[in-house]
Amino acid sequence: MVGVAATIAAAVRRRAASHGLPLSGHQDDPSRWLAVTVNLTPDDSRPLELPEPLRAWGEAIEVRTSPAPGDRGTELAVRLRDPYTQTLPSGLPDALAQDLDGTTAVEKLRSALRRAKQVIETGEVLRADEPGTTEATALNAPLRAVTSISGAEGRL
Repeated sequence: MVGVAATIAAAVRRRAASHGLPLSGHQDDPSRWLAVTVNLTPDDSRPLELPEPLRAWGEAIEVRTSPAPGDRGTELAVRLRDPYTQTLPSGLPDALAQDLDGTTAVEKLRSALRRAKQVIETGEVLRADEPGTTEATALNAPLRAVTSISGAEGRL
């Protein structure tokens, strides 16, 4: 079984290399666009106004919108103008910078984009890790640990 998996992985790497595709680390590329699909209809005539989590980044980011594939809303994409900067923009409030998940500028921008999507769709940032009636116990410790890091990368 392990041999079959290794053979398949080697074939995938060879094929990707022959087509000039990145083999790994594409998520680490700070110059790539970060995108989310926002539940806005294409016939919604109001212009998309960036909510505070993204507006605070000001001129440090590029923003683009386009219809999402399959008529499933609007795609909102952002990226840093200077993708290799290690510092956050000077106009970003300290409270917001500390509240955003991640340690690098790209991770914090990803967190701001996710929060902006929530504000556009619901009017507030939803917090899965702060339910009002749940107390910390040994049984829910694994879920609390995963939830606390889920905003930085990938999916929960």
